[in-house]
Amino acid sequence: MRLIASPVETIPRGKKLAPTLRRFYEIYDEYKAVGVVIGLPLNMDGSAGPRTQAAKALAFNIQQMRDIPIAWQDERMTSAQAERVMLDADLSRARRAELIDASAAAIILQTAIDRLANAG
Repeated sequence: MRLIASPVETIPRGKKLAPTLRRFYEIYDEYKAVGVVIGLPLNMDGSAGPRTQAAKALAFNIQQMRDIPIAWQDERMTSAQAERVMLDADLSRARRAELIDASAAAIILQTAIDRLANAG
């Protein structure tokens, strides 16, 4: 319904991309997704760096296998924001480390959902 974001699964990136993409497509199909939001890891000054190029390469590889709509969302400060939320929730350091990627991804997705809702 595009109202609220919640983490589903963190897919570990192995040495080969094919198993990662295979799992991505399984989840995409299971949830009947209509597109994907990818966090754009810009530098704090807004410039693109190596991580930005890696995200764009991932998007390219996703679209090589299937024509999936991709939206980009600035992900600067999302890990710090997720960390603050987990600290406020009094989670242990180990639990925070376990959840940081999923929590930051949920923030990235929620920001994109909010942006779409505000766009009309």
